[in-house]
This record gives sequence, C-alpha cells and structure tokens, in this order.
Amino acid sequence: MRALDSVVEIDTVIVDGKVHFTRFFCAFKASIDGFLFGCRLYISIDSTHLNGQIPTAQALDGHNWMFLLAFGLFDEETKEN
Repeated sequence: MRALDSVVEIDTVIVDGKVHFTRFFCAFKASIDGFLFGCRLYISIDSTHLNGQIPTAQALDGHNWMFLLAFGLFDEETKEN
C-alpha cells in the first residue's frame, strides 16, 4: 500500500495578498481499496455542522457496518462545494 494513492485536495483563495483556506477533501488509499474489495455498491453521503460543514461518504461492508470512504470540510452547503 502506498500513501501516494490517497486523494487529498485543499482549496485556497487569495484575499488582500493573504492565502485563506476554503475547503478540504480526503480519501485514504485504504478506504478506497476497502470499498472496491469488500463493500456493497451503495454510498451514503451526509454532513454535519461544526463551524462549517463536515461531509462524509460512507458505504456498507459485508457485515452491514458503516465504512468511511471519504471526508471533507467546507464553510457552507452550496452547489460549488
């Protein structure tokens, strides 16, 4: 397993010459492989509010347990996010 196969994206904007964080997305290689080789082809997406939105994508494994696929962080729910 190589960590380089994980997916991490960080978006920023420049305001008044300063870099500001806007959103973050992460899917670890182990989660991607676990979904491909051991989960049902069902994905659930949900989000919670904690000084911004924290969305997660989850699947069901062979025991009907939730299996985390990816997570992120952004300021508010919009079509762009």
